[in-house]
Amino acid sequence: DHRHLHLSLRRQRQMCIRDRVCPDDVKISKPDPEGILLACRKLKVNPKNTVYLGDHPNDLKAANSAGASFIGCLYGYSLGEGISDLSVKLAEEIIQKIS
Repeated sequence: DHRHLHLSLRRQRQMCIRDRVCPDDVKISKPDPEGILLACRKLKVNPKNTVYLGDHPNDLKAANSAGASFIGCLYGYSLGEGISDLSVKLAEEIIQKIS
């Protein structure tokens, strides 16, 4: 929920987040693209101009359904190598992939 996210980000001192979408903001969870589409509406961006990061096959499915690009985070829960054309093993690699 939002409270947990806020506390987690505060602990990590990463309060530069403009907005967020949590599971309690959507009616249907991933792989449905509702959460990605809601985030894009809040940020006033086109999903086709968006890169979605994920660590699960359902993240990839949601990004594809939303029309967003996808980067697979191999340091997460259950995303195997080869599932995405773009993937990272370390969070530090993300900026290199999108720049």
